[in-house]
Parts: sequence; C-alpha cells; structure tokens
Amino acid sequence: MGYGAGMTFEERYRNAVEALFREDITGFAEGKTFCLGGGKRLRPQLLLDAADAWGADTEDAGHAAVGVELLHQYFLIHDDIMDGDDLRRDQPTLHRAVAMRFGDAWGTGVALAVGDHVSNEAFRLFAASSPNPATALAVCRLATDVTEETIAGQLREYVTQTAWTRKDLEQFYCYKTAAYSFRLPLMIADILDGTDAARVMDIESAARDLGVAYQFHDDLIEFRGEKRRAEAGGGDIARGKMTIVLRLILDAMEAGERERLLLEWKASGRIGEERVQELREFAHRRHILEDVTSMIASKVAAALPILQRLRIADAPSVRMLLEFFR
Repeated sequence: MGYGAGMTFEERYRNAVEALFREDITGFAEGKTFCLGGGKRLRPQLLLDAADAWGADTEDAGHAAVGVELLHQYFLIHDDIMDGDDLRRDQPTLHRAVAMRFGDAWGTGVALAVGDHVSNEAFRLFAASSPNPATALAVCRLATDVTEETIAGQLREYVTQTAWTRKDLEQFYCYKTAAYSFRLPLMIADILDGTDAARVMDIESAARDLGVAYQFHDDLIEFRGEKRRAEAGGGDIARGKMTIVLRLILDAMEAGERERLLLEWKASGRIGEERVQELREFAHRRHILEDVTSMIASKVAAALPILQRLRIADAPSVRMLLEFFR
C-alpha cells in the first residue's frame, strides 16, 4: 500500500516525507527538513502500540500512524505561525527557515501552503488506512472531527483569556492537546481493530487525563525556561497566553497586585520579560511549580488504571510518556 511494507515506523515515515517533498518547489526543502527534524514520535507510536495490543492489522496501522505524525507536523507549522515563534526543537520554525532563505515576505505564506500540503497527505493516508471502505471512512471522519476540535482550541487560545479558571483550562486542553495527541491515535487503533464500546469509553477518559497532564507539563517546562520558542524568551506567558502556571500565580496574588498585572496585560497583550522574571520568583516563593507538578501526578495516577485495562500501560509509547512527565 506504499511507503514500504515491513519497515520500521521511522523508515516508513521518512519514505513518506521524502515522497511528499520530492519536487523542487519553493519551501519544499525546508518542509522536508522540518518534518524530519526530530520529535518524540509519541502519537504514531501510541497508535502502533495500541494496534499491537488489540490485534489490529499492522500494515493498516502503519499507514495511519504516518498520517497521525504528518497531521501533528501540520499543527506545529500553523501553531508556530500563529504564535510568531522562531524556534522549534532549537531549530528554526518552518516559516522562519523559509524567510531566512527567501526573505521575510515569503515566510508565512509559503509555510502555510506547505502545512496544507502536509495535512492533505495525512488525510490521504487516513483514507488508505484500511481496505474496508467503511473502516477507512470512520478513520477519516474521526480525523476530521479531531482536527476541527484542535482548530477551535487554537482559535480560543489566540485571544487573551484572563478570566479562564483552572476548570476552563482543563476543558481547553481537552480540545487542544487531548484530542489529537491521545484520543486520535488510540481511537484509530480501536477503529482498525473493530470498535469496542467499553474500550472507547476508556480511551476517552485516559485521553482527557493524559492530555491535561501533558499540557500542564508543557506549561511548566516553558515557564522554567527549559523550552525555547523565540530568541527573546518569555514563552507563552510573555505572549499573553493563559497557562496553568499563570492561573495559579494570579489566584495566589493579593487583589491589588493581580489587578495591576491584568491591566498591564490587557493594555499590551503581552507581559514583559522583566515582569515574567518577577512572576518566576513569585511562583518559587509560593511553591506554585510544585503545585502544578502535583496536579500532573494526579492526572497520570488517574489514567494509569485505565491504561492497564486497555493493556497498553507497559507499551513503549506509554513508558516514554511517563518518563516525559518525570
């Protein structure tokens, strides 16, 4: 069915990317470099591990796994453009790499087109994920629904949300992170094996907990300065995005101090680097990062019995994920 039956996932994925960018078109060289430029490959590995545990066809699962990783790359490309990020995995983001080669006027437009090209190929692979038309259609419908949820989440995040509570953030992360990072790969494996109603309920529950934990952890490491997305630093909080860390900081502040920060934030839509450093010091004094770490541990603990019931708790992808949380 293409891209090399019997190959490892990484070999299959590389073949797919090289075929996708085989033509000499503006931005394709940069697109190929971006798509092959590292990453944990967590989402496709989760699909493959679940398919193996549940007995789905390995060739069908391999096709779909490449599609899941390409869809992830599409989301990253568009996310970087919307956030104005310069760096991804300590390398230039796609729009920045294109701008460095062809000039600033080209970066965003070319990256958008390349991202759409990648997304189109992902859905072509979903459509080819099973010789059974009904099964392939179910995979495509799922991917379409999850993509719609993720885009809606991305748009909600794009506007400063100073009133968001912890509960609001958890609901948002179910859209932005849980849907495509966990529910999509596990549900595809379920569909390829023949959908099981009890398993679907477990997938939904585990995906919610893991998605929230994953995003809380991402917020945490970025706040610590361990994940650079721009040369200037500051991360999501500097850009005026609400995160779980910032929510807990605001909740811990005295009313007057909180109001001053919110006024400053609303006036510019950003928080200056000096102010971010002050927030880091405040968080340290009030043990807020430890609180976030405890929240992550609680979500993971809730997911583990479900993952055991799903027979994937000891799978390589889940072990990788647990190590990531540590």
